Amino acid sequence: MPGIRILRGSEVDILEDGRLDLPDAVLEKLDVVICSVHQRFKLDEASQTERIRRALSHPLCGSGATRPAPAPAAAEIARAGRS
Repeated sequence: MPGIRILRGSEVDILEDGRLDLPDAVLEKLDVVICSVHQRFKLDEASQTERIRRALSHPLCGSGATRPAPAPAAAEIARAGRS
């Protein structure tokens, strides 16, 4: 349809060490990359912060016209930090 653009994208897992679970060669082919935590929610605060900080420093993390909101993982991280 005219005026509609189909985007290629993926939600990728932020691994425990802050790396992304897909190689850069794959991420570079996408229009939108959403990075979020899918596992290991109970890391200590310093480790979790460093993990996310490292992922956010990746040039392809959050790529696209906007930074779409990830899955409910962020809320899960917040809850885990309170327990």
